[in-house]
Amino acid sequence: MFAVVTRAAVSDPEGSRRALRDDLIPRASASDGFVAGYWLAPVDGKGMAVIVFDSEDAARAANDAIQEMVQSGTALTPFAKMESSEVREVVGHA
Repeated sequence: MFAVVTRAAVSDPEGSRRALRDDLIPRASASDGFVAGYWLAPVDGKGMAVIVFDSEDAARAANDAIQEMVQSGTALTPFAKMESSEVREVVGHA
């Protein structure tokens, strides 16, 4: 398994939670190879997520789409802007 680890600037935590629930989580879970996702509460305006995929190819495809948002400065939602993402191999889980 492989994970995409993301970081975002969050301007409105409550608005961001609504957008996660209503839009982002359903879209992520419909992605090819999606296994699980964990979106962490922001600290000091910085949010983080770990989205796990069943293969490196699926994780890299998701990361490519996220990187387009990072590079273009496109907001993830009106409440969050992607800052970075990277693919990491999952070496253990419980």
